Amino acid sequence: MKRMKTSTGTLYGIGVGPGDPEWITFKAHRILTSTPVIAYPKSRPDRESYALNIVKEWIDPDQQEQLPLLFPMDGGESVRRAAREEAARRLWQPLREGRDVAFITEGDPLMYSTFIHVMTGIKAQGEEVPIRVIPGVSSVHGAAACLQLPLAEGEEKIAILPAPARAEELEEWMRTHDTVVLLKVAKVLDSLIDVLSQKGWLEKACVMTRVSTREEVVCHDLSELKGRTLPYFTLMILKKDGQGRENPWASRWREERSI
Repeated sequence: MKRMKTSTGTLYGIGVGPGDPEWITFKAHRILTSTPVIAYPKSRPDRESYALNIVKEWIDPDQQEQLPLLFPMDGGESVRRAAREEAARRLWQPLREGRDVAFITEGDPLMYSTFIHVMTGIKAQGEEVPIRVIPGVSSVHGAAACLQLPLAEGEEKIAILPAPARAEELEEWMRTHDTVVLLKVAKVLDSLIDVLSQKGWLEKACVMTRVSTREEVVCHDLSELKGRTLPYFTLMILKKDGQGRENPWASRWREERSI
């Protein structure tokens, strides 16, 4: 006797942007308010979810199940891998029951996002699950918008990358690109500032935290940041004019508020 194929729910990966709830798309809002299960990442059990806080006003806890998933940032690769596998197992449960699940993530789901691990884990379950990705505003584009800073124009080249383990790597990227955006720079900020100071690039750099939120801070005098502990979601933008002139954006950056 031929078995009937059981239909699964759809997994939605929804980018909720860097912090301002009004930056999410109409489609993201529609899915968020109509999907029975809302899954969200947490870095520790005792911490709130940054992504959930962005959109919590649109989620009805009486009508929608909330599914927190732990993605620790501390520990070795084996710890993080085990957490990702557990998250995939927990997500698979409502999906196999035929319920749709919306996984929310700050920024964009396919740019340095936990949703990439979620999507990979669900695909590894061995059954075909419909997956839909709803893009969101990345912190990079959010920061550029707040600064009114063109990231690239004409023939300019841009690099977007995690903060390098060795600050010296920054020299290589600055030689070959007109704009360099470094994400999650808090842990290596002091060494980055040292390199920028040695190269005379301090005035070409800007550091931002909590982009588009009420806690957003812009800093242009990076020397003030030496030895400071900054939030996890801190990024740096470097803009090079490439012709030996002073960066045309530097004066505008210095006029912004300090951290």
